[in-house]
Amino acid sequence: MRFWVLLTGAVAALGLFVVILLVAQPTDRPVSGFTATDEGELFPGVGARLDQVRTMAIESSGPPLTLEKAGEEWRVPQHHGYPARSDKIDEVLQVFASLRADYVAAESSRNGISGVTDPGDASSLAIRVRLLGPGKEVVAAGVFGHTLTVPGDADPTKMLVRRDRDRRVWLATPVVRIETDPRTWLKRDIVDVPRDRVAELVTTSSDGGRIALRRSNAGGLRVAEGAAGRDLTGEPQLEAAAGALKGLQFNDVRRARTVEDRARDDGSTTVATADGLSYTIRWLSDKDQTWATFSARATGSQTTEPARQAERFNARHATWAYRLPAHVAQYLRVSAADVRNIQRSNTGVPPETGERPQR
Repeated sequence: MRFWVLLTGAVAALGLFVVILLVAQPTDRPVSGFTATDEGELFPGVGARLDQVRTMAIESSGPPLTLEKAGEEWRVPQHHGYPARSDKIDEVLQVFASLRADYVAAESSRNGISGVTDPGDASSLAIRVRLLGPGKEVVAAGVFGHTLTVPGDADPTKMLVRRDRDRRVWLATPVVRIETDPRTWLKRDIVDVPRDRVAELVTTSSDGGRIALRRSNAGGLRVAEGAAGRDLTGEPQLEAAAGALKGLQFNDVRRARTVEDRARDDGSTTVATADGLSYTIRWLSDKDQTWATFSARATGSQTTEPARQAERFNARHATWAYRLPAHVAQYLRVSAADVRNIQRSNTGVPPETGERPQR
C-alpha cells in the first residue's frame, strides 16, 4: 500500500497540532517514503529512569520553556514558579517510556517534509523535549513533529519523531500533545465548593458598603443584609453568586506581593460553607484588571478536618494573586446596587443610572 501525504490541520498558537492524513493507494510499499521497522522502543531504558527526571526543557520556534521538580512538586519557572500540573507532565514522561517506532523514513532529507527539523530553524514547526536529571544530565531527548493518521494500520494515529542528534525520522506511537505556552502547564484550580454547600456570602465594597446573602431554611439564598425590598429568595442571579466557587479556576496568576505593591484595595467577599470552612477573597484593582487573593479558615474547632483543609489551602494559595474570569468576579462581588437592579428588572423597571446591571 502507498500512502499519499495530505496536510489537513494547522499549527495551534499554544502548541503543536498538525494532522496529516495518509491516504491508502495500491502499491507494494507500506508507506510512501517510510519502511516498516522492528526498532521497538525509541528510548530504551528510559522508563526505569523517570524517577530521576528533575527538569523538562521544551524548545520550539518561540521562547524556551522549562518545567522543574522541587521535592514532589513540579513548577513553572517562566511563570513566577507557580505549581505545574503533574498529571500533564507525567503524560509526557510516560510517552517517552513507551514510544515505539513503527516506520522509519528512508532518507534523512524527509526531515523537512516531516516537520522535525531542528526547532532552532526559523521555519521549523517541531518541538524538542529534553528530560534532565538532578545534575542536568540528559535522561532522554527527542524532537517531535506532526501527528499522522495511517488508515488501515492497527494503531493508526502516529507521531513523527527524531531522537535528538539522530537524523532518522520515525513514525511512532503513542502520540502526545506538547504545549509551548507556560500558562497551559499551570495547576489552575483554586477551590471547588458546590452551590448548595454555600451557607453565606458577604461582600464588602471599598467604601464600606456591605451585603449578605444567606441560605434560607427552604434552601434558597436570600438577601439578609444591605438591601431592602421584594424577597429574592432563590433568585437565579443570586444562586449564580453561590455557584461561582464550583470548580473555580484562574485565568492568570502573579505573586501577591507584586500585585499588592501597585494595586489598590477594592473590597472583599467572604463565603462560608456548610462544611465548616470560610473563604475570604480580597479584591485588588490594578488599572483595568482585577486580581484576587484567597485565604481560608475553619469556622469551628481548630483541630478539626476543616482546620486542616484550611491550612493546606493557605499553604498553596496565600502568596498568590489570581485573575479570575470576568463573569465569575462579577458574581462574587454582588452589591446592593446589583440587588436593586434585580428587583427593578423583575418589575420591568430599567436599571438605575450609573449602576452596572447584573448579568
